[in-house]
Amino acid sequence: MKKWGVAVLLSVCSAAAMASCQLPAYNAVYGFSMNGKYLGSVHDSLSMTDGKYRFNSDVRISVKVLLMHFTDFITATSVGIVRDHQFVPQHFVFSERRKNQHISRELKAGNVDSQTALLAIRAALVNAKPPATPVNVWLNKKLQKARVQVVKGDSAVKTPLGRLATTKVSFSTSDGTRATYWFAKKYQYLLVKSSTRTPKGAVSMRTIDKYQPNASQCVFN
Repeated sequence: MKKWGVAVLLSVCSAAAMASCQLPAYNAVYGFSMNGKYLGSVHDSLSMTDGKYRFNSDVRISVKVLLMHFTDFITATSVGIVRDHQFVPQHFVFSERRKNQHISRELKAGNVDSQTALLAIRAALVNAKPPATPVNVWLNKKLQKARVQVVKGDSAVKTPLGRLATTKVSFSTSDGTRATYWFAKKYQYLLVKSSTRTPKGAVSMRTIDKYQPNASQCVFN
């Protein structure tokens, strides 16, 4: 009986913590495709330790695609601080294992990496504010101007998590990259779908498959 009571108490405390947290740490998995062909999965994780956030995104290519000589593993990591409900990136790392490519960059004030650009949009939506625009973002190995705009009207997205009401956001950069993002209000405006067209016309898409919030870590209340 005592063990049961403790379990209930912990469960209640965890639920209370989640309810008061505007943006919890989390893990998410997305299906990933390019030009309509399934390539593999994207694994995102956001954590908060000692006042610093860490946002990691791994692209894991399927064995079938590997046989076609594509890269096998891509990872991007952004580390920084959260100040007044805003993400301030300090360091960004990008690596592509098969091509033996590794980029490590210290970010100057006012510049963001592509990872943090998405977090910044989400933070703005959580706080019922318009996303900052334009922004200086490192994308495709160079610093670019990006314009961000919330698309008016409700947009529902069908996912393995169910049919979700979302806020749709457009994102365009000076090199011609065009992206659309869908953020689900039910999950503190978690990114649940994206579509990106490169300047050369390639279209990549990802849709959420799994989501697990971490009640023990709150990025901001």
